[in-house]
Amino acid sequence: MSRWRSRRREPMLLATMRSSRTFRSPHIWGAAWVAAAAAGMGLFHRSMHTPGEASTPPARQAASQTPTVMFFAHPHCGCTTPMIDVLAAAATSSQADFAVVFTGPAADNPAWRTAPNAQKAMQHGPLRIVHDPASRIAERHGARTSGHTVMYTASGDLAFAGGLSPARGMTGPSLGIDALNAVLSGRSPNTASTPVFGCQLTNAPARSATDARAQPRAHEGVSR
Repeated sequence: MSRWRSRRREPMLLATMRSSRTFRSPHIWGAAWVAAAAAGMGLFHRSMHTPGEASTPPARQAASQTPTVMFFAHPHCGCTTPMIDVLAAAATSSQADFAVVFTGPAADNPAWRTAPNAQKAMQHGPLRIVHDPASRIAERHGARTSGHTVMYTASGDLAFAGGLSPARGMTGPSLGIDALNAVLSGRSPNTASTPVFGCQLTNAPARSATDARAQPRAHEGVSR
C-alpha cells in the first residue's frame, strides 16, 4: 500500500519541481524585468509630457517702446533651468524687455535668491530679475507652472501665453520658441498658447483676465 501511495505522489512531486524550475528560469525573470522597465519608461514619458496648470492673462497691458516677455520660474525647478539659457540667448539679440519672475511663497527668502535658477538668471545681463513672493504678478498673468511665458507687443496687446519647452527639462524646436521669435520680429505668432511643462509655482488659484483688476508691468519688485 505504501509503495502505491509513493508512486501516486511521484507525478505530483515532479510537477511541482518542474514548476519551481520554470519560476526560477532566467527567461522568466528577464521578461519580468523588461516589463517593469517598460512600465517605468511609460510613467517617465507621461510625466515628461504632462503639462501643468495655467489660466488666461490680461488681454492688454500698458503700451511700451518694445515688446515685453515675462518668464515665470520657480527658483529650484530643474525643468526650467535649460530654458533660462534659451531665453538669455533671445534677449541678447533683441531690444525687448525680458523679465524672469521668480514666484512662490518663499520667493523673498534669501536662500531662494541664491537658488540655482536665480543664480543662472543673474549670470545673463539682458535678463531682468523680478521677485514675486506674494505671487501677485503670477496670478494676474495666469502663471501657475514654472516656465510659463507671457508676451506682449509694444502696443500692449497679448501675443502669446504658454510654455517654450517641448517637454519637461528639454530644449529644442517648439511652438513656444516659434512664437517667441515671431513676437520679437514684429510678427503675429502662429499659435497664441502652448502647454507649460514644469513644477507648480504656487497653491493659490490663478486669476483670469476677467478677475484681474490691475495690469501692472513686470517691473514690480525688481531687484538684482
